[in-house]
Amino acid sequence: MRHQIAACETAGELMPRELSPEDVIDEVVLRAYREFVREPEWRRTATWLERLTREQLETECRRLEGERERSIQFTAWSKLVSIWTGLV
Repeated sequence: MRHQIAACETAGELMPRELSPEDVIDEVVLRAYREFVREPEWRRTATWLERLTREQLETECRRLEGERERSIQFTAWSKLVSIWTGLV
């Protein structure tokens, strides 16, 4: 998990230390439990958990990127408003 997170950081999908392996694994365990309770059929456990982990990492990368974009837009908007109100 640390390697996948480091790869996402290198690719610019995550900021350094923005996401920890524990964050991803916590969500994967919850999701695995929910899916298992809903469909308790036999699964290839390792493959299933690897898929859930990969999907969760992708989800977290998208969520955090969206949060950063909204934060940047808000900051830029705030600066424009303060410049505009200073001119009035």
